[in-house]
Amino acid sequence: MKVYLGGTVNGSTWRDYIVSKIKIDYFNPVVKNWDELAHKKELYERRHCDFVLYVLTPKMTGFYSLAEVTDDAIKRPDRTIFCFLKEDGQDEFSDDELISLHNVGKRIERNGGLWLQSLEEVIEHLNTAKKQVEDFSLQENTAIDAFISFGRKSSKHFVVEMSDYLQKNQLSTWFDDGLVPLEIRHLEQVNHLIERSHNFIFVISSHSVRSEYCIRELEYARKLKKRVIPIMHEQPHTFLDNMPFEIRNGKILYYSTKSAQVKLFENIKKSILDEADYIEKHTDLLLQSLTWYKSQKDPKKLLYGLERLDASKWLRRTFENVRPPVRPSDFHKAYIEASENLSISKQILHFLNRVTSAITDRKSFDNFIGIVSLANPISLLPQLYNILFTHADLCSVSEYTFGLFAFLNLCFALVGIKQKNLGMFISMFLSMLINLLIVGMKLSHPIGC
Repeated sequence: MKVYLGGTVNGSTWRDYIVSKIKIDYFNPVVKNWDELAHKKELYERRHCDFVLYVLTPKMTGFYSLAEVTDDAIKRPDRTIFCFLKEDGQDEFSDDELISLHNVGKRIERNGGLWLQSLEEVIEHLNTAKKQVEDFSLQENTAIDAFISFGRKSSKHFVVEMSDYLQKNQLSTWFDDGLVPLEIRHLEQVNHLIERSHNFIFVISSHSVRSEYCIRELEYARKLKKRVIPIMHEQPHTFLDNMPFEIRNGKILYYSTKSAQVKLFENIKKSILDEADYIEKHTDLLLQSLTWYKSQKDPKKLLYGLERLDASKWLRRTFENVRPPVRPSDFHKAYIEASENLSISKQILHFLNRVTSAITDRKSFDNFIGIVSLANPISLLPQLYNILFTHADLCSVSEYTFGLFAFLNLCFALVGIKQKNLGMFISMFLSMLINLLIVGMKLSHPIGC
């Protein structure tokens, strides 16, 4: 994460103060020798830094920084931060200048940029954003009770309070708080969070139904057949017609007044907890099915044994006289049906493959098998020697030889599992059992040879 430090120069030390406090990388455009190369470098960093920060102080002598921050607030609003200082050393802005700067700040906010009131707020925002990115990465690998999609301009304060309430009731949530630029929150990362969320809360407002990001999140949740909990934050208008049929005609929870907000949050909590076990199984099987798809439908990723039976029971569960809390997606159906359609022999082989993969998938295992296989002809030499030179019968072969045969059979049985060669596995497994039986007989009932 990196911030571009634009704004007043002319001996101002605000950059030094910022740099000493922030925990992210930065680009300082101020150089001793300004040339074409430095200019190109500045333009590049303005376009590619995660944040573009402009701090204006009374030491400014021109209007170029004002033009830059206004331009960036239009072109890259999610990354633009504006701040001005009333004083800088002995210099102060006049009342008229302060009024003009306030108007600039309001214009930047209207464009979608961020107007902060002090360097301390800037530092806190940048450091918090860094932590948000770290937490964002961690959450990609953890289950979430609810993913909240909403329009920031209309419902951010409401969503923050809702999330706080749910978290105090031991329910995990994720929502876009606007601290992390959209360029960092890649679509794939957001999709991962939706996949791992047991519920998808969609806060309906005039902003969210027109937001490209909100609609895209809703469409993906619907594709995965996630349980969608719609919250009407603003009273319905014609924009509700843009919503999918199941939301317009489903159970919508309504926000009425601030005083009734806690009751609304309690109803949201109850919706999340309703049939929670069934919903969590929906998420678990979905993640496994997506992993199966991404592995080019590797049979090792399918369900076997009790897992397969449990998934089949879940898929065919019926809800009498009530609407199912959620329906299986096409991913669920294809994954579970593929698991069910495996023949018994294939199920056994793939199950053993998965169980032994910690050993057989190692690169050293193939090298080991190559070396061990050389012991096969060597192990026959003592028997050949006895037959050729001592004229002894098979009884003269020691139990150690048969023990070695059994070990070789075990190794090649594992190879059969790895290569999904059922015939090889059965042959080697039976040979191993026979060899062990001979060893056991010779040890317990020696034959007079």
